[in-house]
Amino acid sequence: MPSSPRPIFVTLLTLTLLFASGCATSLSNLAPAHTLAPGEVQITGVAQADLYTGVFDGTIDAGRAVVDAAQRDEGPITEEELRTLLDAVLLWQLFLPGVTPEVALRVGVSDRPLEGLDVGLRYNGNVVKPDVRLQLWESQGGDLALTAHAAYGYHRSVASSAVEWLVMTEFKRHDFEAGLSAGWQYQDIIKLYLSPRYLYSDLSATPNLPDWLQERIPEEYQDYNPSRFFEDSELHYVGLNWGAMLGYRWVFLHVDMTMMRVLFRPTVLESSRNYDNWVFAPSAGLSVRF
Repeated sequence: MPSSPRPIFVTLLTLTLLFASGCATSLSNLAPAHTLAPGEVQITGVAQADLYTGVFDGTIDAGRAVVDAAQRDEGPITEEELRTLLDAVLLWQLFLPGVTPEVALRVGVSDRPLEGLDVGLRYNGNVVKPDVRLQLWESQGGDLALTAHAAYGYHRSVASSAVEWLVMTEFKRHDFEAGLSAGWQYQDIIKLYLSPRYLYSDLSATPNLPDWLQERIPEEYQDYNPSRFFEDSELHYVGLNWGAMLGYRWVFLHVDMTMMRVLFRPTVLESSRNYDNWVFAPSAGLSVRF
């Protein structure tokens, strides 16, 4: 049964605070299709922008809801209009547009027993993302290559400890990614790559209320029970990444671009919401190899 408008009002501010840190993740690639030779090191520093189309769509829908409510002569706004406004608030907090600095370290490892293997680590201030890449094929001339990769992203925080205490809920997020990368390079001057990718993200919400207390909350106050506000959710990112490195031997200008479809349909206040949208994440910076 849907929640009444009153608890929606009560939790609107709480939800806004909860996702103030956003749910943005690391979407850059920052690696050409050719893996590093054993002992070779690449350090990359970039600025990544995150642009989600859902933010703008949600804002337009919220504006329409406000206009519809204002055109009525009397009566409160409907629950659906209120949820539309809530959707806009959450979309702005979940997928807040912005620019984030990111640093990546990559090292080529021994080519035995697997040849063409390197490992990397990326960090953007909140997400720690280790990965491993294996080169599957290289042309006879060495200019073309095909590589597979897998990565895991750990979010250091989804909400501050103060907010978790306020809503008596513990939040965690984990990302799991897999993809392929095809690329071409011209000597040590130009490197181009194209990478189809899939990223699965698990967003968990664990109530901190003890079971005995949850069972004893009076029925008339169950709408305020934090365990009813938040539920575990899943995000799916499907799309492409492409990039280019231009330089010579040790220093390269690195440009990276990700375009993905985000599939996200969480349950908010016992109502399933559709937050599917597109994300565009361009990055630009420098790579140093030695």
